[in-house]
Amino acid sequence: MIAVGQHPHSTALLTVFHKLSDEWGIPVIGEITSNIPRNGLFITQTDTFLSGMDEPTARELRPDLLITLGNSFLTRNLKTFFRQFPATRHWHIQPSVDRLTDSFQSLTTLIPADPLAFFEKLFSDIDYQRFLQGDDDDDSHEYLHRWQSMDQQAAKLVHQQLSGDTTLTDWSAVMTILEQLPYQSILHLANSMPVRYANLCGVHERQQISVFANRGVSGIDGCLSTAVGAALRTDKIVTVCIGDVAFFYDRNALWSAPVPANLRIILLNNDGGHIFRMIDGPSRQPELETYFETPHGYTARNTADDAQLDYLTCDSLSVLASLLPDFFATSPKAKLLEVTTDKINNQKQFIHYKEKLKSIHQP
Repeated sequence: MIAVGQHPHSTALLTVFHKLSDEWGIPVIGEITSNIPRNGLFITQTDTFLSGMDEPTARELRPDLLITLGNSFLTRNLKTFFRQFPATRHWHIQPSVDRLTDSFQSLTTLIPADPLAFFEKLFSDIDYQRFLQGDDDDDSHEYLHRWQSMDQQAAKLVHQQLSGDTTLTDWSAVMTILEQLPYQSILHLANSMPVRYANLCGVHERQQISVFANRGVSGIDGCLSTAVGAALRTDKIVTVCIGDVAFFYDRNALWSAPVPANLRIILLNNDGGHIFRMIDGPSRQPELETYFETPHGYTARNTADDAQLDYLTCDSLSVLASLLPDFFATSPKAKLLEVTTDKINNQKQFIHYKEKLKSIHQP
C-alpha cells in the first residue's frame, strides 16, 4: 500500500500511481492535502470508512508493506488505523534525512530518495519481475478492490448526506465551491473545519486543482497570509476557503498594496469557532459559547472596503451557486465572498453524518 501525506500536486507522480494501482493492484491512499484526487481508483474517503471499523475487518485491511511519502496526515481516523494496526514493514520515502516524518509511529526503513524516481523505478522493477514470472493473476487486485469498495460506500454516504438538502451550511457551501473551482486553479484551505469539510468532499482529478494548507501545528495562524503570498507568485486564480475566526485573526494579511487581483477569498462566517461544537469535550461544556466559540458579530464588509476588494455576500445555497461563476472570473481586483451560515444547522448536519457512519460497517 502507498499512503501519501501532505504533498504538492505532481502530475508525473500521479501518473506512476495510476500505473501501480491499475496494473498491479496497489492501493494508493491520500487526503485532499496530499493532492490525491477522486478518480474511482485512488482511496480518498478514509476518514469516513475507517471510523468505527471493527477489529477483524481492520486486521484484514492491514498491509504487509506500507510505503509513505510527504509530510503530516490530516485526519485522526487514518492515523489511528495505522497506529493500531501497523504494517509488517513501513518504508518512508523522502529526499533528505535531516528530518524524520513518522506519522504512524511504525517506521522500519527510511529511504532517502526522490519520490518520483523511487516509484518510477518500483514500477519498472515490478513490471519486469511480473514479466519474468508470467504472472497475470487477477487475484492480485483483490486487496485493492476491498479498499475501493469501502471507499465507494463512504463516498455514497457523503453524497447522500449533502444531496437533496437545500439548507446552506459550511459543509454544503464547501462542496458547492469545490465543484465550481476553475480548471487548474489553486486552492488554499484554512485550518479547523474548512480543510476537514473539503477533505470529506474531495476534488475530482479532471479539475486538475493544486491544493495547499498551512498546516504547521494545525493552528489558524497565517492561513490568509499564506494564500496572499501564494497569489503574488502566480497568475492562476488562488482561492482560499477560510472560517471567520481564522479570517479576522489574520486580516492584516490584506495590508498588501494592492492585494493581488487573482486572489479569491471565500469566508465561511458562522460567528464563532464552529469546530468546538464537533469535538466531544468542548461541546459538552457549559462555557462552550462564551470561551470556546467566542461569538463576535463581525462581518468582513469593512475589511473588504479597506483593502479595496470586490465584496459579495450570500445566505442561501442557490445564491452561492449562482454567484460563483462571476466570482471566479478574471477581474482587475481581488474578491471576497462572505457566506453566512448558522452554527446550529452546521452542528445538526455533522451530528447526523456521524450517526450515519455507524451503518457503514453493518452487514
